[in-house]
Amino acid sequence: MKKIAGILAFVLAFTVSTQAQKGEHHKKRMHKGNNLTVEQKTTLAVKRLALTLDLSNAQMQKIKPLIAKQMSERAAMHKKMKAAKAAGKKKAAKGHFEKMNKTLDAKLVFQSKMKKILTEKQYDRFKKLKSHKKRKMKGEMKEKMAKRKKMRKHANKEH
Repeated sequence: MKKIAGILAFVLAFTVSTQAQKGEHHKKRMHKGNNLTVEQKTTLAVKRLALTLDLSNAQMQKIKPLIAKQMSERAAMHKKMKAAKAAGKKKAAKGHFEKMNKTLDAKLVFQSKMKKILTEKQYDRFKKLKSHKKRKMKGEMKEKMAKRKKMRKHANKEH
């Protein structure tokens, strides 16, 4: 279960890690990233992994379709969530288990394929990278939640 959670965190952290700074500059960069195609995002992600893990060209070619699939699924999910938000729909609790189960199954498949492609040393580095990003994401989420709580408290005092 910990491995599955780690994979989930890696995918989420991998997306966030492309953003270098916070603040207004961060927001501008984030919007620029939304203009990239799935293929462009995939290429950049593979190259980042290649630099971090010192991948060979053959490994890059094997990893690229895996990352492309993740990126396209993420883009589709983002569109779906945006449409639901625009329609004012709330998340349905009953489908949560099925959605999480499907997501975790996909992450297990991704992890096993990465393990086959990477050397043992590269795979260990890959796992460490994921856990580091997971911790970073948790910290950032805590910051966001604290800011939201503070803003709500401030808004309630004004009304």
